[in-house]
Amino acid sequence: MVTTRALLTARENIADTVAARAMMCIHGGAGFGKTLAVNTCLRELEDSRGEEVCKVTFRARPTARAVRYELFDTLNLSGEPPQQPSEFDRS
Repeated sequence: MVTTRALLTARENIADTVAARAMMCIHGGAGFGKTLAVNTCLRELEDSRGEEVCKVTFRARPTARAVRYELFDTLNLSGEPPQQPSEFDRS
C-alpha cells in the first residue's frame, strides 16, 4: 500500500480522535480513498494499541435519530436512546 497524504491525514485525525475519546466524520467525494484510509487506520489501532473498534455503516443519508439508535445498538448502551440530541449532552 502506498502511503498517501490522505492516509497520513486520516491516521493523524483518527488517532487524535481516539485519544480524545471523541467522534469524527470523514467526508469527501467518491473515489478519494476515504474507506481505504479509515479501514487501514482502524485496523492499525486494533493491532498496535489494542483499541476495540466498532463499525457502523449507513447506506443512505441518516437522520440524527438514526445515528443515535445505531450507536445505542452497536455500543450496547443501557436504556433507551434519547429522543432529542440535547438529551445526549445531559447524560
